[in-house]
Amino acid sequence: MSKAPIVSVLMPVHNGERYLASAVASILGQTFDDFELLIVDDGSTDASADIACAGDDSRVRYIRRAHAGLVATLNAGLALARGRYIARMDADDIALPTRLERQVAFLDEQPGIGIAGSFIAVIDGDDNVVDKWHVPCSPEWLARRVALHPPFAHPSVMMRREVIADRGYPDVPHAEDYALWLSLADRARFANVPEVLLHYRRHEASVSTRHNTTQDSNSDAVRRAFWQTRPTINAAKYDAAAAVQRLFDAERRLLGHDNATPRLRNQLIEDALAEAQFALAYGRPDIGRARLKEIAYLAGARSWRLIERMQPLLGFSTIWNLASRLPRTAPRSAAVAHRR
Repeated sequence: MSKAPIVSVLMPVHNGERYLASAVASILGQTFDDFELLIVDDGSTDASADIACAGDDSRVRYIRRAHAGLVATLNAGLALARGRYIARMDADDIALPTRLERQVAFLDEQPGIGIAGSFIAVIDGDDNVVDKWHVPCSPEWLARRVALHPPFAHPSVMMRREVIADRGYPDVPHAEDYALWLSLADRARFANVPEVLLHYRRHEASVSTRHNTTQDSNSDAVRRAFWQTRPTINAAKYDAAAAVQRLFDAERRLLGHDNATPRLRNQLIEDALAEAQFALAYGRPDIGRARLKEIAYLAGARSWRLIERMQPLLGFSTIWNLASRLPRTAPRSAAVAHRR
C-alpha cells in the first residue's frame, strides 16, 4: 500500500449525480495535494458510480456499499481513512481551492485544536451565492456555543484522526454531526478558520431541507441530554463582565487583529439569550441567570426590548432590579472591544 496521505477527504454519496462532478473537481483542484478522496457510495442507483470513477486520479478511492444510510456510510469511511487529518465533504458542495491548505496549516500551527471548521458561503442549485455565514471562531466561544447548536457547518470541518477514531458518528438520524460534536466536547477544542473555504449548497433535495422536522427533534434530544452534564454556575457570584471580556479577547487572538465588531457583540447577546431560554426549558436556572447578567451588562439598562424578552424567564421584578443596578451605558472595556 502507498504511503498514507496527510488528509483523507470523506465524501459520502447517495444518488448525487447532479452535483457530484463539481464536488469531486473542487477537491482534485486543491492547492494542497497530499490527500486521498474517499467517495463512499451508499447504494446509489443513478450515475454516481460512473461520475466518481470517470477520472484516472490515483488519489480517488471509490467504495461502493449496500444502502445503509448516512451514519453507517460515514462510519465506514472513517474506518477506511488513512490520513492524519480527516476532512468532511458533501457530494453537492464546492471546496474553494485553498481549503485543505488553509485547514492543514491551521491545525499544524495549533496542536491544541482538535476540529477546525470555517466560514462558508451558501449557494443555491445554480451555484449562486445567496448568503454567507461568519460564525464565532475561538475555542472559548465555541465551547459555549455547542450547547445551543452545531458550532460548525458539518462539511467544512477537518478533524484530527485521534480525536474521532474511537468514537464515530452516533446513530442519530439527521443530527449525527451535532451528536458527535456534543460527544467530543469534553475531549477536543473546536475552532473555525475565519475565511470562507466552502460553498455550502442548499437545494430542494438536500437533507436539511427534506428532513428539517426530524433534524430539529433529534437535535433537541441530544442537546437536552448534554445540558444535564453541564457544570453548575453560582450566578450570584458570576462575573459577567470578566466572562464577556475573555470571550472577546479570545476571538481577537485567533483572528489576529481587532475584529470584535458590533456584529460579534450582538451575536454574543443572541447566544446568551438563547442559552437563557434553553436553561429555563431544561431546568438549569443557574446557567440562565448567569447568561442574563451578561446580556444586561452588554446591552445596558436602556435596552428595554431585551429586558422585556428576558422577563418571562426570571420574572419582571428580578430583571428590573438587575438592570437598575447596572451602568446606564455599556462599560468602556466592552465598548473598546467592539470598536470598528
